Amino acid sequence: IPNISNIIGVQIPKIRKFCKNLTEQEKQYYLDEYDKEYLEEVILMGLIICDLKCDINKILSYTKEYVELIDNWCSCDIFCSSFHITKQNKETIFEFLNFKFLNFLTLNP
Repeated sequence: IPNISNIIGVQIPKIRKFCKNLTEQEKQYYLDEYDKEYLEEVILMGLIICDLKCDINKILSYTKEYVELIDNWCSCDIFCSSFHITKQNKETIFEFLNFKFLNFLTLNP
């Protein structure tokens, strides 16, 4: 991955499997307390967000934090391809994305 030096080398399927084995409490702890220094930690955060079983607004709050950590195609693509809650929450997701896009345009004329 160009210009990325903070890689441990853990394969994505292993990160996915690890994520699936976490309890909801462990997922919440990771999202709230754990530092995301390495690429694999950021990817795990994204996968956890995609796998959360909670209120859509809480998921979008974590999504907002996650988007700020994306600095490469890998963490972006893995998150976007795993973010399946859009099907059940199209209107809420659209409003969230529309708001984020409008804010981006306002801050970056």
